[in-house]
This record gives sequence, structure tokens and C-alpha cells, in this order.
Amino acid sequence: MKNITIKDIAREANVSIATVSRVLNNTGQVKTKTKNSVLEAAEKLGYNQKNIKNAIEQSSNTILMLIPDFVNPFTSTIIEGVLDSMNLHEYKVLFVSTKNFNDTFDDYYNFCHNLSLAGIISLASVPNPEIIEGLSRSYPMVMCSEYPENSSLSFVSIDDKKAARIATEYLISLGREKIALVNGSTKTKYARHRQKGFLNTMKEHNLKVLNSWILNISQIDYSLAFTNIQSMLKNNKQRPNAIFAVSDIYAVAAVNAAKSLGIKVPEEISVVGFDNESVSIMSAPSITTIMQPS
Repeated sequence: MKNITIKDIAREANVSIATVSRVLNNTGQVKTKTKNSVLEAAEKLGYNQKNIKNAIEQSSNTILMLIPDFVNPFTSTIIEGVLDSMNLHEYKVLFVSTKNFNDTFDDYYNFCHNLSLAGIISLASVPNPEIIEGLSRSYPMVMCSEYPENSSLSFVSIDDKKAARIATEYLISLGREKIALVNGSTKTKYARHRQKGFLNTMKEHNLKVLNSWILNISQIDYSLAFTNIQSMLKNNKQRPNAIFAVSDIYAVAAVNAAKSLGIKVPEEISVVGFDNESVSIMSAPSITTIMQPS
């Protein structure tokens, strides 16, 4: 027999997957006519999935945590904090990388509904906001660091624009006027906000930013950052004399890229990192960094 999914029910009832999720889990408001159509479609297709919400309330002590990867030291620190809290409250946590999912609500939901979950924490930036909105209708959910803008979802984060301003103004206070930004992908909230904070601060101080001085690295990866920064610094005519890196991994890459070209740090180029992870202390010289309370 075919395994019936909520996607099949949505197609049969001519409604969205999110609507089916709300009806089957008895969460959110759905018109009576629409609810009946969904239930009739589910019965017609032979869908007998038990009510997940009731199962959660009765027995679950497991929290699902969605993370982008296990490489970034910042992610590791967040995980430690989550584990400490889970142990204190006698909960278990399941860590899953979002790289394992397709960018569809159905894929996320099918994974989650096979588990007995008390809730979800998401550290990952999920490209499709409908996925997060849909999951939050079925499970208690909190976003961590990343969160969808213009959403009512609960989140724990920092003011990335203000943090970027602090870093940029620190470099300006050192007399640096040609400042580059080594940033993450603007698909993420933190990268968009830090870039905006940086550019606004530079504009307020009447300082020019060349397009070649803004690097958007697709992932928190030392080798990728090193290659891109080294390429930028090879251009002697348009070389910056300071770098604001939005990750300590990027900052270490900046220091080493400069040193590989014979550029003295901090005499010829200053570097500020972000997160205050242990790699900033291990670097030679050690790196000034913005502490994020991870």
C-alpha cells in the first residue's frame, strides 16, 4: 500500500500543505468547511496518522535542533549551551544538519512527524520561510541567532547591525579609513544585518568602500576565506588597511593571508573578528574580536 503523505492530502483537498498540517495537528485556525474537506480527503486516501500534538503532550521529552553544519566553532558553543539546559530539565536533544533536507516543507515535516518531538530549535537559516512557519504550527519552536524577518516566531539573537557598527568604529578609531568586509552569504540574516551596519557606519564617517573590498563567502570555511582574502590583498593599488571579518575563522584567514603576502599585522593592516571563539587567541598575533554571547 502507498504511504500517504500530507502532500497527497493537500492535493486531494486542493489546499496548502500548511493547512493540512494545521488540521491534522489541531493547531491554528482553519475554516470549518476547509477542515472538513481535509478530513474527508485524509479518510478517502486512508490516512490514519495519529494526532501528533497529543503524542507530544503525553510522552515526548525530545527536542530537535536544526543546525547548518558542525564545523563552525560558534555552532559548537551553542550546542554546548543547549545540552546544558536539556540535561538540567531532563530532556534529550537530536541534532540534524539542514543539509540533509530538500528545500520543501513536506521533506521537513515528513522527517519530524515520524519522531515524537516536544519542540524544535533552529540555528539554521532555512531559505524557504514557509518551512519554518509550517513547522511552528505543529511544534513549539524557537529560532536561535538566525530568524525570519517580519515574523512573529520566538527567537534568541543579537543586534547584528549594532555589533557591526562597534567593530567598524573601532577600526576607524585606529585611524583606518580603507576598511574591507569579509562577510558570509547574504542569504543569512546575520550577514545581511552586519553588512548593512558596516556600510551605514562607513557612510556616516564619509568613508568610501570599494566593491572589491566586500567579500561574501558562501560558508564559514577557512580555506575558502583565505583564498578570497589573499586575492583581494594582492591588488596593491586598492589594498585596504583594515578588515572587519564577521567570523573569527574569517579573521584568522585574513591574518594568515596578509602574512603570506608579507603584509604586517597590525602595522600595515588591522583585523577585527567576530564571536570571540578560541581561534582568535590561538592566532599569531591574537585577534581583536566582538564577543557574541553564544
